[in-house]
Amino acid sequence: MLKALLTLWIIFGLLVPAGAQQVPASGAEAPASGISLPPTIGGLKRYAMKKYDQPELGVVYRYRGGQLIKGDVFIYDMGRKNLGTGLKSPQMRPHFEQVKNDINRMGQMGHYQAIVKVYEEVTDLTTPAGKVPALSATFTYCQVGKDSSYAGTRISHLLLTAYKDFFIKIRFTYPETEKGLGDNLWGLFLADLGRKMK
Repeated sequence: MLKALLTLWIIFGLLVPAGAQQVPASGAEAPASGISLPPTIGGLKRYAMKKYDQPELGVVYRYRGGQLIKGDVFIYDMGRKNLGTGLKSPQMRPHFEQVKNDINRMGQMGHYQAIVKVYEEVTDLTTPAGKVPALSATFTYCQVGKDSSYAGTRISHLLLTAYKDFFIKIRFTYPETEKGLGDNLWGLFLADLGRKMK
């Protein structure tokens, strides 16, 4: 049951999640991890925070810059122990493969079309405690369905690392037509997020 719930949670991370309580952006509380994020990161403003009913699914902070530039920061542990900080845990790379594959599952379920993985790399998230290595991949796709307000190609960055024994997963998405602005905001978002992580 938990495995199925975790899969659904990962797949629908960009959609309205089931089993979550929406908390007003102004009333966001720090998750059990003790990691708390501010109302604004890299020029994007937080418009919601969702706390999942199952503690192992953690929380997601949702940020927006305009209507179509969005950044989601997920903080969770999936019930796993000893994740540490960075990529030292052997659990990191298998989980990264899972979250990448779940983007393809969104295509199989009819939510995304024309999915292309553009590149993949190891990068750094710079925090007050120093540089934290992270796994990163960039995709393009078209989102379809009645909830999609934009039919064109989107660029979506995925980043995964561990911090203080919790997974930190970031999805940052924007229209390809705003690539210059989106690329710039993605860099600012990561830099500012790293600085503000306690």
